[in-house]
Amino acid sequence: MLKENERELNNKIVLILETISESSSVFADFIGITRPAMSHITNFRNKPSLEIIQKIVSKFPELGIEWTFDDVELDQDLLKRVRETYQRQKAAEEHALRESNILGSGGRQQQIFDSQASSFFGNSKKKIVRIVLIYEDETFSEITPSN
Repeated sequence: MLKENERELNNKIVLILETISESSSVFADFIGITRPAMSHITNFRNKPSLEIIQKIVSKFPELGIEWTFDDVELDQDLLKRVRETYQRQKAAEEHALRESNILGSGGRQQQIFDSQASSFFGNSKKKIVRIVLIYEDETFSEITPSN
């Protein structure tokens, strides 16, 4: 357990967590450290290492290094910028994840198509080039395998 005079940097990290409204686990994942390491910091068992400080600063460059100094307060304007940076980065991550899921699903759909076609037609050596679906209303659609 850290002494009261050794807790200032830990308190600042807790303040950042409160500002962005995240748990220590989510924040640890976000900056790329282990969850137990962040838990030890927020529960005042350990001081943050230089590596952890560097990871925080790399995610929030507006913090600079001065915030780690004793007697330097994190002002509301700086905390607001940290919150905005976090929200922007999380939105970008979520967008990238959605895009990868959308783009990644094409390969999965092709696998499903191939497996269904081979089970329906047997293991024929002939390659399916095109499937035409004809509907009752006399419209149609074509399905063309991508490979």
